[in-house]
Amino acid sequence: MHTCARNKVELDACLLDWKAKDLCVSGSVCDVSSRPQREELMETVNTLFHGKLNILVRRSLHLILFDLFFCTK
Repeated sequence: MHTCARNKVELDACLLDWKAKDLCVSGSVCDVSSRPQREELMETVNTLFHGKLNILVRRSLHLILFDLFFCTK
């Protein structure tokens, strides 16, 4: 699993929460409203998971759905 947050403080808190639940999770700092940061996140995740990815986007979905659709085609 890979998660992202807008800043390192939020990311570290999230990763600690997942770790407390005995889950193996990696993470990246990414503001999903920034297209370059989304593209960098996609490259990172693509590398980590060898191009196989299932995505669940919460809360920010309405902000980026249109751009994400064209970014991943």
